[in-house]
Amino acid sequence: MRAPSTVQWFDLRDSDAVTSWDSLPDADDWDTVFGTSSFLQAIAAHSNAGVDQVTVSDERGVSAAARVAVRRPLGFHVSPILPFTAFSAIRLRDELREAVVHRRQSILEDLFGAIEQRFCAASIHVPPPIQDARILIWRGWKVRPLYTYRIALHRSENPLDSWSESARRTARQESSEFEIVGTDPETQARLVVESYSRAGRQPPLGLDGITEVVRSMLEDGVARTVGARNRESGETEASIAILQRGREAYYWLAGGRRGAAMTVLLANVLPDLASSGTQLFDFVGANTASIAEFKRKFGGQLTTYFRATWHRGVAGRIFGRRV
Repeated sequence: MRAPSTVQWFDLRDSDAVTSWDSLPDADDWDTVFGTSSFLQAIAAHSNAGVDQVTVSDERGVSAAARVAVRRPLGFHVSPILPFTAFSAIRLRDELREAVVHRRQSILEDLFGAIEQRFCAASIHVPPPIQDARILIWRGWKVRPLYTYRIALHRSENPLDSWSESARRTARQESSEFEIVGTDPETQARLVVESYSRAGRQPPLGLDGITEVVRSMLEDGVARTVGARNRESGETEASIAILQRGREAYYWLAGGRRGAAMTVLLANVLPDLASSGTQLFDFVGANTASIAEFKRKFGGQLTTYFRATWHRGVAGRIFGRRV
């Protein structure tokens, strides 16, 4: 039987939060850029939210940690998923074992239990390494699958070889129409907002907020913005803000006009990432039919992750609609 655990909460700005987080293994597939202090605080600053960290410790030290957003409407604590955050920040010291999960003794039981005690409503995007959502289901969370396309990149291989024939043809025929350029934060944000508008949706942050978040990530050195500019008109028709940490890169914020520009842009970006040593490119979601079909053409592997939501009491039911 596992010994009792100790739970501690920190404000993410507390140096003890960083120390305990850094004591856990830094595995690329777990510890994405979405879990870094700089990313979370930049997004939170434009989302009327703070960020706290919970750690669970045993006799061997810190065994698990999570970084979660915090809002306090009318004094109640709720934990939403921050805008433009693909995966929640979770680190574990030890590998999850099915036998331990079945005995309800996984360290995630304590981690999620601490979140339940802290908040009346919470949501998380379970990162892809956790493919067993039963822990959450057994604890009463509402869990639904989400999907993304992920491309394995190799220095010795051309990523375009795995593209659909139509995508390769578009890139080949239209490449001369565009030049690949760096994009400023204002242009990146404008194209993102325009893409949301064409889809009849409101972005989770406004134009100014997106601009400042992109600028912050560029200044921190974890993002690059690259666009496809039409040679004839001089206008940037597609742009991507790519987040990168370690060997992984993310199609974080993208916007563009209908047409060939985004395909031409990816035909330049993916080989460049592969040659620089990036091993995984994540399209960050394939949950709308038309968008999923566009991303499918670039040869990625469909990958499951989970959105999990939880609430308790009347306040949880009310505020849970906002997380």
